Amino acid sequence: MMQEQWMTITSKANVLTRLFDLYDETVASFDTACVRGCSTCCTCNVTCTTLEGWLLIDHLMVSGAWNAIDAMVSRAPAKRFQPTVTINQMVALCVRGEALPEESNDPGAGACAWLEGQACPVYAVRPFACRAMLSTASCHGGGQACMPPFILSLNNVMMQYLEALDRPGASGNVADILAFLAEERCRRAYLSQTWREVEPPLLPNHGFSVLMIPPEHRGPLQPVVRQIQAICSSVL
Repeated sequence: MMQEQWMTITSKANVLTRLFDLYDETVASFDTACVRGCSTCCTCNVTCTTLEGWLLIDHLMVSGAWNAIDAMVSRAPAKRFQPTVTINQMVALCVRGEALPEESNDPGAGACAWLEGQACPVYAVRPFACRAMLSTASCHGGGQACMPPFILSLNNVMMQYLEALDRPGASGNVADILAFLAEERCRRAYLSQTWREVEPPLLPNHGFSVLMIPPEHRGPLQPVVRQIQAICSSVL
């Protein structure tokens, strides 16, 4: 039984990796200003799902860098961003015409604890929130990021699918997700998919009934959405 449940997580992790690859291929055609060493957006406010956190932990365990998890958790500033709703909860609120909660996300809360010489040592398995920070203008030296509207819509769609993919699972600040998964009891519960009670600061993941795509991007995004659906068809 445990082997079958383990394969469920393994299958989801493979799907997650394929979604990351699809995203990277899709945005590769955009002329962005992002280059190695440009770490302005690498803050302590990054969020992820437990599945993304598991991908990180698995990578660090294989490479013998378990202490990197302790570093991320112990150095995380108290004022790091901790969301109060997931993206699929947000979409559900919008569909019902209800007000969205106010979120406090201070970009000056601090840099990512994993940065080494302005570079990311886990770049290959970085969470989607990191991949999604693309800008056509340089943010270095006080500049402001400029994200094409199409990419913003694509990001929302990807995040909706990533949340739905990781059920039963949770979303939250990457430091809080890793703190949870670093505990063997919690990690085993997640891997066996027997974890049901999600406690703050983590949020339970939800599915979705609609995708948050503005009218002007529904046509252009349709081919990508079809590819996402095909990739997720075995697990959703």
